[in-house]
Amino acid sequence: MILPLHEWLLANPAAAGPVDRRLRLYAVACCRQRWELFDSDLFRRAVEVAEELAEGRADEKERAVLYAAIMDFPTPNGQSHCIENMTLKLLQNRGINCVAAAVSDLAFATGAGDFEAVVQAQAPLLRCVVGNPFRPVAFDPALRTPSTSELATSIYADRAFDRMPAQADALEKAGCGLPDLLAHCRGGGPHVRGCWVIDLLLGQAGPRAV
Repeated sequence: MILPLHEWLLANPAAAGPVDRRLRLYAVACCRQRWELFDSDLFRRAVEVAEELAEGRADEKERAVLYAAIMDFPTPNGQSHCIENMTLKLLQNRGINCVAAAVSDLAFATGAGDFEAVVQAQAPLLRCVVGNPFRPVAFDPALRTPSTSELATSIYADRAFDRMPAQADALEKAGCGLPDLLAHCRGGGPHVRGCWVIDLLLGQAGPRAV
C-alpha cells in the first residue's frame, strides 16, 4: 500500500527531519520567488524565520512574538490576507503543510485565474530541491573534498548560485563523472537553498546519498 506523504513521515520519524527541512526550504523558495507580495517587514521576516526553522536555528521566542504580531496585523484586502495566512503557516506547520500553503495561498494572492501559472513557476524550484526521483544519483562521499565543500558552503551561505558552474568544475577536478549532477550545476536554474547537489556536498541530502 502506498502511504500519503504525511502518513509516511509520521511512520518514519528518522527520515522525517531531512524531508521536512527540504519541504520547508522549498516553501520558502516559493515565497522568495514572489517576494513583491510580501510587502510588510513582518511578512518578510516570517519567511526568513521559516528558513531558520528549517535549519534548526530559529529563535523560538522570536517566532512566537512574530506569530502574534502577524495575527494582529491588519489585512485590508484579499491579497494581504492570503500572504498573512501563508506566513502564519510557515511559522507553525510542518513542511508538507507549508508546501500546500505555498501553492494555494500564493496562487490566490496572485489571483485565482493565475493559479496554473503560479504552480508552473514553482515547478523548477521543486526540481532543484528534489532532483529527479526516477534517476537517483549514487554520490560518492569522497567527492566532498576541501575544495568542493568550501565552495558549496559559500554558495549556500551567500545564496551565490551564480557559482554553480564553478561547483561543477570543482567536482570534475575531484573525479566526479555523474552527468545529472554536473548538468544540474551548469544548468540555468533557478537554484535555491535546499538544492539537491549542494545538500549532497554539505551532507544534508537524506535519501539521495548512497
